[in-house]
Amino acid sequence: MNQELIDHALKAFSFTKGLSPIVFMNDESKHEYIGDAVVSIGAFDGVHLGHQFILEHMIESAHKANLPAVIVTFNVDPDEYFRNSDQVMKLVSNRTRHVMLANLGADYIVSVKFTPELAQLSHKEFFEDYLGRFMSLRQIHVGNDFKLGKARSEDINTIKAWGEARSCEVFAYDLLTKSGEVVSSSRIREALLDARLDEANSLLGRPYTVIGTVIHGRGAGRTFGLPTANISLDQGFLFPADGVYAGLVQVDEEIYPTAINVGIPPTFQDEEKLARLELYILGFDDDIYGHIVKVAFVNYIRPLVTFENKEELIRIITQDIEITKDLLGAHALDLM
Repeated sequence: MNQELIDHALKAFSFTKGLSPIVFMNDESKHEYIGDAVVSIGAFDGVHLGHQFILEHMIESAHKANLPAVIVTFNVDPDEYFRNSDQVMKLVSNRTRHVMLANLGADYIVSVKFTPELAQLSHKEFFEDYLGRFMSLRQIHVGNDFKLGKARSEDINTIKAWGEARSCEVFAYDLLTKSGEVVSSSRIREALLDARLDEANSLLGRPYTVIGTVIHGRGAGRTFGLPTANISLDQGFLFPADGVYAGLVQVDEEIYPTAINVGIPPTFQDEEKLARLELYILGFDDDIYGHIVKVAFVNYIRPLVTFENKEELIRIITQDIEITKDLLGAHALDLM
C-alpha cells in the first residue's frame, strides 16, 4: 500500500459538515444584519486551490480588520441556468460545494438564490440593493478576471471604481498558477477529460470525486467471479475520460478501495443495461442497490480495450484489481 497516496485520497471524504454557518438568501429572506463585512464572491465550482488561495487571503484580511469574513456564493452553479442540463459538467455537487466552503474558516457562507432576475442585476444593484440588505461591504476579494452583472459585462475596473466611491476596498488577485498555467475549473475539466488525473487532482488539492446511486446492471461480472456495482451519477457531474482507475468509494460510513471502470467496455458495446461507471469494491460484497455512494478517482490505470476472449478479460481485470490493491489496500480504510 502507498500510505502517502491513501492519506491524500482520504481528503476527498473529509468534508462531512460545515464548520461555518450557511445562510441561504432569497428575495423573501429575513436574516439578522451582519454589519460591516469582508467578502469574496463566486460560484467556486470545485473549490480548487485557486479558489482557496483567494479565500484564505480574504479571511486573513477580515480577521486583521476585526470584521466578519463572508463567502458569497449561489445556491446552484449559474451554469445550470445558462446551459442545457447535458452541457453542465460540475466538479462538485451544490451541497458539497457549500460544505467545503464552510470548512475554510470564514464566519459566514451566504448562499444567494440564483434566478434569471438576479442575473440581470448590475454590480451596483447586486452590492447595494441585494447584499446591502444583509451586510455593508467594506472589502471585496476576487480574482483579477472577476466579472459581474448582466452577461458578465462589468469587470474588475468597474467594480474598483464603485468601491472607491463607497469606501469599499477591492482586492483583485493575480490568479494562482501551477506548472506555468492558471489553476481554473476549466483547466481541471480539460485534464479530467484527457485522462490527466494526476494534474486534475493536484489542482483540486484532493482526488476528483463524484456522487451517484447504485443501480442494477448487466450482471456479467458476477458470472466471472468479479461482482461489480453499477453507478448512476447525479445529474451534472463531469465524467472523467473513459478508462480504468484505482480509487476509493464511501458506502454508508465505510470507505473501501475500488477498481473503477468509466465508459462502456468495447467487449460489451452491444449489450443492454450498460452503466458508464462500474466499481469492483475490494473487501466488500454486500447488497447495496439503491444506496448513494461517493467515488474518488485516485490513480489512472489504463484506457479501455477490447478483449479477445473471456480468459483475457478476467486476466486484465484481475491485474487492475491487483494494481488497486497495491496502491490502496484490500480492506476498509479508517477516515482519520
